[in-house]
Amino acid sequence: MRTVDPLVIRAVAFLGPVVLCAALIAWRRPSRRLLLGSLLAFLWNLTALLPLNLYAQGRWWAFSAGGGTFLQIPVDLWVGWALLWGPAALLFFPRGTLFVAALTFLWVDALLMPLCGSVVALFSGWLTGEAVALMVAFIPGYLLGAWTAHDRRLAWRVTLLVVLAGGLLLGVAPLAALVLTHEGVVLPDRPAWSYGLFVQLMLVPAAVGISAVQEFLIRGKGTPLPYDPPRNLVTSGVYAYVSNPMQLSMTLLLLGAAMFFMSAPLGVAACVAVAYSAGIASWHEEDHLAKRFGVPWIAYRRQVRAWLPRWRPYVTKGSVATIYVAATCGPCSRMGRWIIRRQPIGLRVAVAEALPQAPRRLTYVGADGTSLDQGVAAVGRALEHINLGWAVAGSVMRLPGLNQLITVIGDAVGAGPKRLVPSNAGCRVELERMRNI
Repeated sequence: MRTVDPLVIRAVAFLGPVVLCAALIAWRRPSRRLLLGSLLAFLWNLTALLPLNLYAQGRWWAFSAGGGTFLQIPVDLWVGWALLWGPAALLFFPRGTLFVAALTFLWVDALLMPLCGSVVALFSGWLTGEAVALMVAFIPGYLLGAWTAHDRRLAWRVTLLVVLAGGLLLGVAPLAALVLTHEGVVLPDRPAWSYGLFVQLMLVPAAVGISAVQEFLIRGKGTPLPYDPPRNLVTSGVYAYVSNPMQLSMTLLLLGAAMFFMSAPLGVAACVAVAYSAGIASWHEEDHLAKRFGVPWIAYRRQVRAWLPRWRPYVTKGSVATIYVAATCGPCSRMGRWIIRRQPIGLRVAVAEALPQAPRRLTYVGADGTSLDQGVAAVGRALEHINLGWAVAGSVMRLPGLNQLITVIGDAVGAGPKRLVPSNAGCRVELERMRNI
């Protein structure tokens, strides 16, 4: 078979998906949400295909390119692949028909890969690599795009957005900064324990950022994306202390990585992120949110800074949440008294037995009466009403996965759910005793 010029293959691999996407946009005339979903599908595939190709080289396939590479991966093939599996797939199958879309584009990829022999050398297990790529790149990218386009599966798409943001901003972007400045990707010669300490320290700002996204999901009923924003104004959780927790979290992560790895490009990337967030993005968000939420947003921003956190939480005037504590449970009542001694803002402690149906765990009810947290999550919510230090701890406790882990451990040592018997008289006595501490 005649060998095709590598330059032709690389040009077609990039320009083909570009032209296809442009044609599909002209044909479909997609809505703003479908365009946003297509962009997210592209970013997911761009992010996921990078580690996949790094792992695949020498195992499933290998690239032979003279230039225009990123970590030995031809950039045009990488971007073209992400365009084909991302926006092209979603625009071709915009109704969320995952099974048909996956089979179609897997077949297209399996047909095209052997034709790129002068650029991509395929090994015996390359079909296994294609299957793995389908699982980690195509399927989640397509689902994220389709759910965003049709405004479905809010919790799932927010979860995928967190993974995407972490991979893109803490993986692809720093690697690009290091490679483009010719620093290379070299781990500093440090003791093994220092790497463990670095990871643990970075978990704090990471947890704050994830908690902010979680608050957007639970209280705001939306995502961090500008074109898919929360439907409600969010001033609770970490937002009671700082108005830009996600940007602050990402900046601290980049600065921490820059200092640990002694990398000037990462430091520059953090400064660029700060400049963008504090400048263009901040100006747009302030104006947009003021128009959407009016006086409540203006009052909130007068009290809560964008980057420098408050020590005590901001609470809307007259807004009071409640945590129900069992008076007949020793550890529970001690927790209630401990919370009261810290003088929480916008939180009252009530006796659980006074309720018609007494809950079996500590229960937190938001000021709006719609949000409900129990057990460890309820304690975490209560801590967010005390001060910044306790709020960070509470936000970490409420994170998905960690919340369940702490609950299992607590149940194992006897802090599990308790069956309560309503007793109004005793409840009133205990409540007064807790309040008079």
